[in-house]
Amino acid sequence: MNSRIISVIALFIVWVLATWATVDFEKPSIDSMKYIFVSLGGYGVISATLINIWNTWDTSKNISDQIKFDITENSFKYFERWDSSSLKEARDLTRKIKKDINKWSDDELLKKIKECESTERSVITTFNFWEEIYKSIIVNRVDPELLKESFGEVYCDMYVRFKVWREDKKKNNGGSNAMKALDELNKLWI
Repeated sequence: MNSRIISVIALFIVWVLATWATVDFEKPSIDSMKYIFVSLGGYGVISATLINIWNTWDTSKNISDQIKFDITENSFKYFERWDSSSLKEARDLTRKIKKDINKWSDDELLKKIKECESTERSVITTFNFWEEIYKSIIVNRVDPELLKESFGEVYCDMYVRFKVWREDKKKNNGGSNAMKALDELNKLWI
């Protein structure tokens, strides 16, 4: 801020000196006086324009900083949601499936998911969470690197673990848009 005040004062001094140098004070006239006043008016316009430009830069920087802050905050909201009770329950069930998945064929896994409404709801809830993250990345609401660092490994593991369920959803429920989003998120986070 101080440098701006010094700049405006320096501009004023240079402006006055330039005006002074161009006026013939040995033969004062009305035209000379008009020139001095027009010159001072010109300084007012130039200095006001300069101050407006600086204020616009400051405002743009503040808006840019606020947008970056909001993007980071949106990312942290996903961390909070990840620990919410509904997703915690869903994660617990998917972890249980992870422990037993080696014992089951793809058909058995799909059957176990479909047979139990709470299990299927948990899987759906978890993948809806991932789909929302992908859409937030696409529209630049979140910091993709921050989310990848925190969730990338977990998501890619779940993506592989529930491949048979995802393929079944693509084939039978017409949920291909949601599944495409999950596929794209996997590509981003591999």
